[in-house]
Amino acid sequence: MSDQVFFTKPVKAPKKDKSLLIRMSVDERSIFDERLRESGYKAAGAFVRDYVINSKPKRRYVIIPQAQKASEHLVELAQMIMDDEEKEVLVKKIVYVAMNVFGELEKVRLGGKGEEGEDYDW
Repeated sequence: MSDQVFFTKPVKAPKKDKSLLIRMSVDERSIFDERLRESGYKAAGAFVRDYVINSKPKRRYVIIPQAQKASEHLVELAQMIMDDEEKEVLVKKIVYVAMNVFGELEKVRLGGKGEEGEDYDW
């Protein structure tokens, strides 16, 4: 066996040639600068890069107004059920919610015999 010495090639760091422009208000910038100082980073780019790559972002939820409205109506309906409201009033509330909140009920025939043979007049 020969006494050969093997050297590994140095690994080149990837080029950081892509830029990102972030617009901030004066207040946001002052908060950013304060956090940059607290973290000990000298360069803002390194601070942002490490934060974005190493942290897990919080999921952002957006509540749409229709969902909020539907939720409110369903709570009202639940309260009506707990108060033993009459079936006819409950059914009218359900139809109202279905048509005005969840969309119009087209191509659905709502007339006919209900539970226990009652006729519902829509």
